[in-house]
Amino acid sequence: MERNKKGQEEMVGFVLIVVMLVAMGLVFMFMIRPKTEARQDLQTENLLFSILESTSGSKSLRVMVEDCVNGVGCSETRQEFENRLDVSLKSSGLVLNRTLNGYSLTAGDILNITQGNMTGNLATAISSLQNTDVILKFYYK
Repeated sequence: MERNKKGQEEMVGFVLIVVMLVAMGLVFMFMIRPKTEARQDLQTENLLFSILESTSGSKSLRVMVEDCVNGVGCSETRQEFENRLDVSLKSSGLVLNRTLNGYSLTAGDILNITQGNMTGNLATAISSLQNTDVILKFYYK
């Protein structure tokens, strides 16, 4: 009878050691994971799509970006993008320096809008237009 109890104690000790090793392994895996992992984000994609499809006067921002790529009306396009981003961020509850570290919006080499700090986790969206890609990146905490 004494021999069975000793075997059971050894098995319990072995199981405890295995559980502790697995727990330490999981903690280590989460610690070495990169912090600025880029990921395609559905919310960010929807926001970019809605901004591009919104109209200013008789033109959508999509058309204005394509015109800007061709050298027409870049300052108006930049101003309209800044206004739309500002309105969209306020309505979605994303607040710069609170829930959001920063953001950047680029369209090829012609349009580059950045605000805030470009560190932290990254959510990105890309929309391909006729002559260029529009890329929206959110850096969040």
